[in-house]
Amino acid sequence: MEFTITFWNSKKEIKIKGKTFKIAFELAVKNKIDFSYAELNDAELNGAELNGAELNGAELNGAKLNGAKLNGAKLNGAELNGAELNDKTDLDYATFPLWCGSFGIKASLRLAAQLIYHFEKIDFAQCPEAQAIQQLPQIKELANKFHRVDECDKIK
Repeated sequence: MEFTITFWNSKKEIKIKGKTFKIAFELAVKNKIDFSYAELNDAELNGAELNGAELNGAELNGAKLNGAKLNGAKLNGAELNGAELNDKTDLDYATFPLWCGSFGIKASLRLAAQLIYHFEKIDFAQCPEAQAIQQLPQIKELANKFHRVDECDKIK
């Protein structure tokens, strides 16, 4: 069985074929097809190579992204409600959607530590409440589980 994804780009039809949806999708990403605002709800993309993918505003609710390589992916405004991300999902240098469209994401320790690490690196001079949270030992401990802590320095 072969899967075909058809796109219209500048009034020209583009067809990308693969043995599975995942393979066809990976080929489309490699060919710089823009998936902004695409409906990809419940897509089976476990382990997919999606580095640099244009997914701004895409609907990825319930998508299986365990182990997906999303390094540098553009996810501004993407909907990720119920999407699955495990410890092998790579979001380094990606734009992570900080709006209600990412509520309910099924995250792993990797993503939790990465987000908390970034929270710890924010200068909250204008917000004593956030500064107090930054000082909690449990927050520092989780932040220091960030997979790139050796490159970025341990939180003290």
